[in-house]
Amino acid sequence: MRREAGSVRYSRARHSTTRGLAVLAVAACLLAGIIVAGCGSSAASVPVLSSISPTSGQSGTRITLKGKSFGSTQSGGSVRIGTQVVSVKRWSDTQIEVEAPPGLADASYFVSVFTRGGSSKGLSFTVKSVAATPPQGSQSTQPTQPSSSSSGIQTGRANNTPQDALKQSLQAQGQDPSSWDFVNSKASNIDPAWAVFDYQKHEGTQHMIFLEHLVNGTWTVLISSTEPINPVNYGAPADLTYP
Repeated sequence: MRREAGSVRYSRARHSTTRGLAVLAVAACLLAGIIVAGCGSSAASVPVLSSISPTSGQSGTRITLKGKSFGSTQSGGSVRIGTQVVSVKRWSDTQIEVEAPPGLADASYFVSVFTRGGSSKGLSFTVKSVAATPPQGSQSTQPTQPSSSSSGIQTGRANNTPQDALKQSLQAQGQDPSSWDFVNSKASNIDPAWAVFDYQKHEGTQHMIFLEHLVNGTWTVLISSTEPINPVNYGAPADLTYP
């Protein structure tokens, strides 16, 4: 009788141990599944921009970006020209089409793709405005002035000319614009929307220096002085110095 009781206790203990091992085995399998699933998931890849076409154009130009890891849908992604987010027309994992926005000054800008995975390297796109061509046989109503384009100064698509802004500045100071003669001008190579003009009065040796900036399509005189100025102190690019 005692032997039978012992056998029962042993059998129960063995059954309990087997059930415990089974529970542990199931738990181990579940944990392994979680680990495998976790290892199988990956973060979004950093976008790679390999080319853009064309590399220059006006506002409204359709630009095609090619590369990889853009994502099959836009899903929060964006494209920037310089610091400006632009309108996306088409988006796929390897190709994006955007439109150059209005209001950009003539200059070179970096085009970059931004997604949840990060940002791509920037590729250069140059904005080039097209100056209006006067009808054949027409004559300019502007006073004779040196050609701005010869100094690299951008005038295309502007609402006025640098000379218009200079004339208004002189008139605001009570000066007669016709009593001043052009001497020299210089534009920034980094950003041609910045320029310096040097004028001298008809009689005497007095000079007037004008720093101008093309802002929102309008040339504006930031400062005029009869003394030498440092354009960089007024926000001009580092390469614009005068004299």
